[in-house]
Amino acid sequence: MFTDFLTTAIHTILYERGLYPATSFLRARKYRFPVRQSWHPRVCAWVADAVAAVEAQLARGVVRLVALVVHGPDARALERFVFDTAAFPAVQPRERLVPFLRKRGRDDEGDADAEGGGGGSVGGGDAQAADGPAPPRSTVVDLEEQFRAVFARLTACGAALGPLPPGSTFTLAVELKDEVSPPIGHPQPWIPAPPGEQKRRWDGSGEEDEDDGDDGESLAKHRGNVDNGRTMPVRAVEAGEMAFEMWIEESAAKVKIREKKKARQEPEGSDCEY
Repeated sequence: MFTDFLTTAIHTILYERGLYPATSFLRARKYRFPVRQSWHPRVCAWVADAVAAVEAQLARGVVRLVALVVHGPDARALERFVFDTAAFPAVQPRERLVPFLRKRGRDDEGDADAEGGGGGSVGGGDAQAADGPAPPRSTVVDLEEQFRAVFARLTACGAALGPLPPGSTFTLAVELKDEVSPPIGHPQPWIPAPPGEQKRRWDGSGEEDEDDGDDGESLAKHRGNVDNGRTMPVRAVEAGEMAFEMWIEESAAKVKIREKKKARQEPEGSDCEY
């Protein structure tokens, strides 16, 4: 269900950020919410192939986050729409069809006492577990409500982010968890990036550090460059074992571009005192 949501989110972002002409999108409804979907066959095929490649890595349980990265005409990264999937469970291939056992919370204690005649015996709980896992409390309807909240925020992000420069493009990237080998082989849908390359690109300078002897110091420096941008929270979605967060990042390069553009638009006599 996450990949279905991711596909709809990508189409929505492409429309809201003006990466393709508005006339190339159709009105549609998803999760009982009005959305946009590209009707161009090549765009639809690219999105479907990219999401399928992401799904293969999610099945391995190695993905920390998925990001749709928007690049300017000079190839500098301007925006990132981040889906943090680090909380997704890692499941062995032979156990992918095994349902998860629902975690019991405070709301379940009263139900267990009532069913056990007030005794709450361990034997009664084991008998219930042997019958199979109880259905999750968060239903599909609850999940769709959370998805609608995400799309409501995405459709309003254009005013907060401002227009992109003409000629901007995008790509889909995944960041893997530590000590995980990159997906290589044939066919090769992904292009592995060296450690720290995404942070260098996100800085917007594209310059390599002269001294790479201390990886920790270099990583801290690049993290500071990322923090020079701006982050906009979107939504945290949680339904059973599927829990992820989403936010939008503006790079330091884009923030500088917006500040320069704003400075040029200000009138010369705006600082006069009365």
